[in-house]
Amino acid sequence: MPGGPESAEPNIIRSCRNTIDLWFCANEKIVDPPLLKRYYRQLAPDEREQHGRFCFERHRHQYLITRAMVRNVLSLYADSVSPEEWRFSRNEYGKPWVSGPITRPVRFNVAHTRGMIVLGVTGSHEIGVDVESQGRGHASLEIADRFFSPAEAQSLRSLPIDHQASRFCDLWTLKEAYIKARGMGLSLPLDGFGFEFLSGDGLAISFGEAISDDPRQWRFRLLRASEEHKVAVGIKGDSADGQFDIAIREIIPAERHKLVNWPLLRCTSI
Repeated sequence: MPGGPESAEPNIIRSCRNTIDLWFCANEKIVDPPLLKRYYRQLAPDEREQHGRFCFERHRHQYLITRAMVRNVLSLYADSVSPEEWRFSRNEYGKPWVSGPITRPVRFNVAHTRGMIVLGVTGSHEIGVDVESQGRGHASLEIADRFFSPAEAQSLRSLPIDHQASRFCDLWTLKEAYIKARGMGLSLPLDGFGFEFLSGDGLAISFGEAISDDPRQWRFRLLRASEEHKVAVGIKGDSADGQFDIAIREIIPAERHKLVNWPLLRCTSI
């Protein structure tokens, strides 16, 4: 993954009202034993217990780096809080939120798939992120007919066959981002809301009767974390000019972080 200059100070990054910080981590490239041991020492007792429940090493490895990534990134926004000091609670659907030691608002959401972890951070807005591999396009029409809105399924079928898998991945990733931003899991029916692709990179969400929400309050964006991985980010809330800037950074937790030097992604608006 290409990158820009590394940050000189680990505590200079700040979340502001109209900014979304997206952090990418290619977790399978992190294999240094002392660094992995450092991550494990940062975990809370319940996280260590969860880490030990995974049957496969690659799942334990990704979980360890995911939790270390959340802790180390959040400490970049708070000078006085070390990674191991963060405390988390969950709502009734399992969505985590910061419960201490600071009270200053910070919102985050994390997603992972094989080979990639994505963490979104904002100051005060509800945020949802998802990352998916483009390889999950198999049986996409059958799944779309069952779980997507009728308009989405019809739109998918109208595309040329060789474009359907990519669009299916786009829609699935966007739907996951919305559900995660709401923090209500699959209590929200996937066919109760739908996305429309507008000119350029524009995206619009609409809701059926099963979901009470206001589409005017939502902004969405599709991005790439790698040639293989697509990322969707959704944010709720008004900004001063109706736009949210996205800053994208690559990170090895506790080691280094840098702005991703991709012209199309380095600074964009949602």
